[in-house]
Amino acid sequence: MKGGHMVVHDAALALLGEAHAATVRPLDRIRRRRHEVEYPGRDLPRLTAEDVEEDAVRVEAILALVEQRFGDTRPAGPPT
Repeated sequence: MKGGHMVVHDAALALLGEAHAATVRPLDRIRRRRHEVEYPGRDLPRLTAEDVEEDAVRVEAILALVEQRFGDTRPAGPPT
């Protein structure tokens, strides 16, 4: 599905609201960067370990916000 990852970003922004836009906004840049790394074709600066570490902090903030707002959204494990 073309644009599927963009839908996640747009949905997160819509569900969490403008009050949390600063936390959610990096998701779009991270999404584009992931695409550039997976599908190289342009002359772009290489992704560094520091880039990944900084984005990991941002992703953790987004996940914490989602969990705070909607509860634990991880899929349940197999039945025991």
